[in-house]
Amino acid sequence: MRLWSEVADLVLARTCVSCNEPGAPLCALCNDRARRSRIRRARAHLPIAAGTGYHGVGRTVVLAHKRHLTRGLAPALGAFVADAVECLQPTPLPLTLVPIPSHRRATHARGQDTVRAITRAAVEVLQSRGWSARMQPILQRTDQRASLAGATKAERRTLVAGAFRAREHSGLPVIVVDDVVTSGATMQSAMLALQAAGCTVLGGAAAAG
Repeated sequence: MRLWSEVADLVLARTCVSCNEPGAPLCALCNDRARRSRIRRARAHLPIAAGTGYHGVGRTVVLAHKRHLTRGLAPALGAFVADAVECLQPTPLPLTLVPIPSHRRATHARGQDTVRAITRAAVEVLQSRGWSARMQPILQRTDQRASLAGATKAERRTLVAGAFRAREHSGLPVIVVDDVVTSGATMQSAMLALQAAGCTVLGGAAAAG
């Protein structure tokens, strides 16, 4: 399934998912337009940054990667995450990116963990910019609860409370990565789990938000 999707990506994804111009899955013009939408915001006691807004081009790219399995978009989304990381930490330092794990059912249906794929791409972008970065998938979900789609902010906080656990890594400087941040509840729950495991959490970075 995964191999077929990757082959289909190469054969069929010959136009930009945003403007339909022939060429790359995300053309240079749409990519620049999205990255100008970069935002930064703080939630609770830990900051969260997003590489682009979850609207317009940013939303189109995220959904094309997540729901339509356009794997050729992972590098662009990884660059959005890298931009968000640099918002949180302007000075390059040894850093570990920790992806929020996808639900098991979603991973099975898509043939890959899409957030992990984006995180891997973000590490490559950061390394090309002079960072000593790596990915470590040390977060685990404690359950397989339903999607948060349609839930209110208060409901999201309740649903994700205690939703993650992490392997112990004392002092490890980390940034949590997700594809989209909306209320920030999932990101905060993941960051708290990492803090409980002894990590030094610098914040959360999302491709869009």
